[in-house]
Amino acid sequence: MFRFFPSFREEHDNIKMAMKVRGITMRKPLRYLEYVTIPLLILSSNTTDDIAKAAETKCIADPAKKTRYRSVGFGVADIVFITLVVSMKIVGSL
Repeated sequence: MFRFFPSFREEHDNIKMAMKVRGITMRKPLRYLEYVTIPLLILSSNTTDDIAKAAETKCIADPAKKTRYRSVGFGVADIVFITLVVSMKIVGSL
């Protein structure tokens, strides 16, 4: 969560610089506030989605034992699959 704050500040600075380049000033405070908050909300939402996807990728919600903690071996299903693929390859090349 604390990694988010520097990113938020950097995006805020980028938005202010872009507004400065376009000549948008604080003459109309409500419009200025709109020009800053809407992009920040969208960028924050995108960052939140990225963090959630990273957490899901790491299986943060799955209570099952992780594969890196248990050995993954070669089983009967693997032999059947390899036999099926090899036989399809042989039949396809005829």
